[in-house]
Amino acid sequence: MSDFIVSARKYRPATFSSVVGQKHITSTLKNAIERGQLAHAYLFCGPRGVGKTTCARIFAKAINCLHPEGAEACNTCESCRSFNDGRSLNIHELDAASNNSVEDIRSLIEQVRIIPQVGRYSVFIIDEVHMLSIAAFNALLKILEEPPEHLMFILATTELRKWAHTPGSGIGASGRGNHKVYVKSEGN
Repeated sequence: MSDFIVSARKYRPATFSSVVGQKHITSTLKNAIERGQLAHAYLFCGPRGVGKTTCARIFAKAINCLHPEGAEACNTCESCRSFNDGRSLNIHELDAASNNSVEDIRSLIEQVRIIPQVGRYSVFIIDEVHMLSIAAFNALLKILEEPPEHLMFILATTELRKWAHTPGSGIGASGRGNHKVYVKSEGN
């Protein structure tokens, strides 16, 4: 039983081209990578199981790839290998459903100061961001609004209506129906 892997992890797509049913999202992200027009914060919103976290992980790996093949990660460079092996120091995931306190966000902010070791960005994926307490969100807000150049946030939520109004006013939408990528850019 020690080799058992949950099917959701075993069969999780690892490239944009292997994501099914989200072409409008993967195309948007690939275009941003290919054009070098990356925002410092993204909000992925949609129902459970549509691939928000999967797309966030693929996107984070692709923007840190040292030898990208178009917008896809090469999976052979040190950045890709460290991500695939679960030892990347540049890509961090936080489950806000169980790590939603001010202390959890302060710990995250301490990590923000560390410049990427391999790759260009320190990427913080915060899943279920709507679960952050108000105090935790307020602690995150300053760094979210004024991040250093090496920092990128990818926030994922199933509950857009619970999303705080402060950042929501500066986030534009791209996508269709219930599956959207919200991009916060410098001009917003």
